[in-house]
Amino acid sequence: MSGDLTPVASGTYLFDGLDAEAVVRIRGNSKKITARWKGMEVYVNVPPGLPVRMLREFMADHKEQLKAKRPALMFNIGDTIDAGEVDITIEEARYLPPQRIEIRKLSGNTRRGKRENYMVELGTQLASAIGAATVQQSINEHVLVCARRAAKMYLLPHARRCASIVGRFPLGWEVKDSVARLGCCSSSGIITLSPRLMFLPQELREFVIYHELAHLSEMNHGEAFHRLCDRYLEGKEHELRARLAEFRFPVF
Repeated sequence: MSGDLTPVASGTYLFDGLDAEAVVRIRGNSKKITARWKGMEVYVNVPPGLPVRMLREFMADHKEQLKAKRPALMFNIGDTIDAGEVDITIEEARYLPPQRIEIRKLSGNTRRGKRENYMVELGTQLASAIGAATVQQSINEHVLVCARRAAKMYLLPHARRCASIVGRFPLGWEVKDSVARLGCCSSSGIITLSPRLMFLPQELREFVIYHELAHLSEMNHGEAFHRLCDRYLEGKEHELRARLAEFRFPVF
């Protein structure tokens, strides 16, 4: 990023003293610079044509504020993440190449009696640098891969059982990750569920499933939709929505 008058370009940058990657994005409707943490990275939105000098000044002025809001380390060696029917464990694996990260699955006699145990294994060099944003991001991606595999095995069959209980049958089911949405029902009747549902207790999983099943009849969030969803959830829609809003996921 050289040249004080050069317009900022979208990309990933390092700023002095921040000790984290900053993902800079040009936003056509932005009137000012904004910065926030997303996982272990800082996402910075800037207006079109903003000079590099102004971005440097902004990041220097807000450096301490951003550092104070830096998220706590999400993953550590030895952590076991509860994903319902399965566990996902973060471990160092000395047999791997030092900069390698892999997934290994254990079935049957797992550590906590789960049906399966997924191991996210890090080579020694990655394990020693586990606090680095890039390593945390890689672990997060691998944990979500484990959750997606488990969702296809355990979440989708349960969703189909829920559908049969209320007599609603979507055209199809899919598993796809989204930070913004835990579930989605398309106008063609295909329901997509996020693998993040694996981290939820059963009642909250079912809240999302029945919410999307209700959309097969009511595509908006009007009164008729909430009446139907509440009936599917045996009068607990409001309570479960509040609980879901308070839930803290073990991934970013």
